[in-house]
Amino acid sequence: MTEVLALLSIDEGLATLRYVRDLDLDINHVWQAVTEPISISRWMLTDRMELEPHVGGNVLYDWGEEGTCTGTVNIFDPPHVVEYSWEEASGASILRIDLRTTENGSALELVHRDLPLSTVAGVGPGWHTHLEYLNAALHNEGFDFWQRFHELEPRYEELLLQHGVALDK
Repeated sequence: MTEVLALLSIDEGLATLRYVRDLDLDINHVWQAVTEPISISRWMLTDRMELEPHVGGNVLYDWGEEGTCTGTVNIFDPPHVVEYSWEEASGASILRIDLRTTENGSALELVHRDLPLSTVAGVGPGWHTHLEYLNAALHNEGFDFWQRFHELEPRYEELLLQHGVALDK
């Protein structure tokens, strides 16, 4: 079976990455993992994470020396949709997670849009790996984030090249 990478689209110089994952867990369990700071901090590898669970709430991802991301919650509709702005040194974008119940558990769709093209080579394998780590964390399984990230980097670089995006190396 071929592993599915993110769906990449580019419009007016900005990228959108779309990931869809089927999870064998109840939607409420997954909702907790993607909206509660302690859970998010685990699979996002943050030193600190804050998410105020309401429209207008603050969002903070703090990776220590690696940097921070701040944002504001635009949509908070438990247990189906959370969307917030994603603002960091490389630019501002929007992150949205949609959940729906399926026959075997739940489906998660993560869309990160309005990304500067210069960030996609890192953000692409980053979200891919974080979502695999989320699944491992939900099942209390070990996971080597950085090994997996580095395995995926060349595949996302190739995806960018297929879309005509030159890579700065």
